[in-house]
Amino acid sequence: MTSVAEGTGDLRGRNRVSERALRRVASAITADAMGVSPREVTVVLADDEGLLGVSAQTPIRVRPLGARQEPAGSVLTRATTAQATIRERMLELTGSEVGRVSIRLTSTTTSERERVL
Repeated sequence: MTSVAEGTGDLRGRNRVSERALRRVASAITADAMGVSPREVTVVLADDEGLLGVSAQTPIRVRPLGARQEPAGSVLTRATTAQATIRERMLELTGSEVGRVSIRLTSTTTSERERVL
């Protein structure tokens, strides 16, 4: 990301975010979107025609069969929404424009049923 003085065109400085930091941010964003721990998410970053390409492997949290409410939509809908969330949040948090986002769902984990006392 480059900072330009208003109206002068002078470059004032350059901020760089390390690849490791970008991977950790992408892992945290993905984990939040999928309802899992960042430790369960693997992210690989690559160049996508000048943009940041993100490939994530992650489980997805789902409610047990027979639960009254499902989390916000189907697994496919949630994965598609997560792609947009990753693009938006990466730009917001790191200033990196993200192009392709690939999400590979590796498994499902279930939320524990609430006990009725």
